[in-house]
Amino acid sequence: MKEATAENPGIYILFVRRGLPTGPFICVNVEPAGSAPRRIVMPALARTYYLLSAKAPARLVCESKDVERFRLHRIGFGDLPVLVRARIKDWRLQMKIGEGVKIVPLLRSFGSEGMVLARSMKLLRQWGFGPSTQNLNDVVLSEEATSSPQNGLRPIQTEGNPKFVIILHLYFRKLWSEFEFYLRRIQHPFHLIITTTEKDDLFQEKVRRGFPNAEILLFENRGRDVGPFIQVASEGRLDRFDYFCKLHGKQSAAAGPRAMLGEVWRKATILDLIGSDQQVMRILQRFQSVPNLGMIGPSRFRLPNEFIQHRDAWAANKATTLRLASRLGIEPDEFRLDFFAGSMFWARTAVLQPLRALNLSPTDFPMENGTVDGDIHHALERLFGALPETIGMFIEGARKESKVDPGEYQPGSISIIPILGKSDSLGIPKSPVT
Repeated sequence: MKEATAENPGIYILFVRRGLPTGPFICVNVEPAGSAPRRIVMPALARTYYLLSAKAPARLVCESKDVERFRLHRIGFGDLPVLVRARIKDWRLQMKIGEGVKIVPLLRSFGSEGMVLARSMKLLRQWGFGPSTQNLNDVVLSEEATSSPQNGLRPIQTEGNPKFVIILHLYFRKLWSEFEFYLRRIQHPFHLIITTTEKDDLFQEKVRRGFPNAEILLFENRGRDVGPFIQVASEGRLDRFDYFCKLHGKQSAAAGPRAMLGEVWRKATILDLIGSDQQVMRILQRFQSVPNLGMIGPSRFRLPNEFIQHRDAWAANKATTLRLASRLGIEPDEFRLDFFAGSMFWARTAVLQPLRALNLSPTDFPMENGTVDGDIHHALERLFGALPETIGMFIEGARKESKVDPGEYQPGSISIIPILGKSDSLGIPKSPVT
């Protein structure tokens, strides 16, 4: 555990060096004078500098095991020429961590790796997962649990009559352990259906070890998670259950800014839908107490919202979505865009009945071609949200999303921003000041 203290008000440089980074974030406990202690996550490379602005003393404690050096240096008058090399893009990633205490990660001074992480953080911010938001902290801190040894996992409930089924599509079968962590904590009996694209004996063995009654179904790589889901539903495999939860191993890209978005997207959705046994029970009880509630999904990815407006929520899918909707009897001027991005949600099985009018088959979906928008499965993603209304039901979010932290950068709120330039010119002393 590493500590650093800003003993007096002022501007400081925080330097962090890591050994073998296990991810793009570090965990820090912050104790600002006059404010309650707070646990936050900070974007971090192998070597990262941060600008710390403190109007009051503050103590920082780093819990990340891979951090080798964590030191603080107060900026003096001689540093002023460096400070005038302002970068407003860096300031947009500022984190308000207490009353009068802010941290700015200076990622753009660290070459291409730093630029990718900075762009990743910008993209996350556009989806409501900006630095210092509860959204981002919830997701990143949840990784500590899933990465720890899975001791004391309860035996799987195999008795009783399952009232719900979880249908999980895993193209990336390496993600199974992440889903298993949460699935094995659900106390009530449920049936598990896993769809994937290749026969994998080792994967099946891992699944059967915890879920011996699970169905593992193989499909061509068409329509990503939506194509296999439509096929499973059309075969009637979900009909004997009152409710279902649709999940998949969401990944937006193998590398680059969208890769982090996919990770956060998947983890946040898992937390909202099956993050705990209590969360699952709350959702089921909500269905039982509200007879005309047809679908529950992650509020943080319910579009359009305060971050993603109608135009961006439609993307290149409006024409196809409205064409499919018309086949369900929904006129274009009556269609209301309201859906869960990522196609992960809970629903009553009854809401799937209207889909049968589309009479979709596997050949209606293209073979995987790497496109990120505009295919039929992207249109169906938007259509799913309209299904409950066709049978007199409605949809709602599983939890209330966090708002943008008031300490985050807002356009036009800053006129002069002191940001550092190249990391080598910072003048950090040989011996750390802590």
